[in-house]
Parts: sequence; structure tokens; C-alpha cells
Amino acid sequence: FVEAMQSEEEMRLVSQALPGVPLLCNYIEGGKTPAKSAKALLDIGKNYSFLMFSTAAMLAATKALQDLYAHLLEHGSTQGYSSNLESFAEFKRLVNLDEYNAVDAGDDEMAKTLHLP
Repeated sequence: FVEAMQSEEEMRLVSQALPGVPLLCNYIEGGKTPAKSAKALLDIGKNYSFLMFSTAAMLAATKALQDLYAHLLEHGSTQGYSSNLESFAEFKRLVNLDEYNAVDAGDDEMAKTLHLP
């Protein structure tokens, strides 16, 4: 891993200097490394095996929170904002909430399914 490569040429030179070594490109939106797709990165060097967008989810969540709080400040509720929200049913499914609630209620078989002590 080479930190903060600043040009496509630098990325190519790193790839050439380390032939056969799997390389990681850690892309941070607004950072120093030029934005590249996975395909474009492979065109620069075939040994770029990993491409991380390490802050993208956090930045997207930050923007979503800012938008939600601005809406709440302006409107005083989430009415008119629901299309931007995941449904509670889908949230529960994603985090297995019903299964964890079953464990809390003493369902030992469910605990085994979830690999909980």
C-alpha cells in the first residue's frame, strides 16, 4: 500500500516498481489520489488487486444526516421525507432484530442460529 498517490503517472510507476505484488488503492473522495474505476485502475497496473472507497459510506451517511436534520428543522417532522428513509420493516430485517428479540426472550435455539453464547 502506497499512501496518497497524487497522479496516474505515480500510480503507474508504483505498479511497475512492484511487479507481481498485489497493490491496494485507497480512494478517498476529495483526497490526493485521482478517482479511478476498478477497470481504469487495472489499465494503470494489472497488480492493483484492491480498490477501497474507505470513506464513501461515511460521507454518504453524513450527507443523509445533514439533509434529514435540515428537513426536521424546517418542517418539524419527517412528513414529506419518507421517500429518503428506509422502512422500519427493512431495517429490522437487515439487522435481524426479530431474531435478537427472540434471543432476549430466552430462545436458546435462536441464539445458536445467531452464534451467540
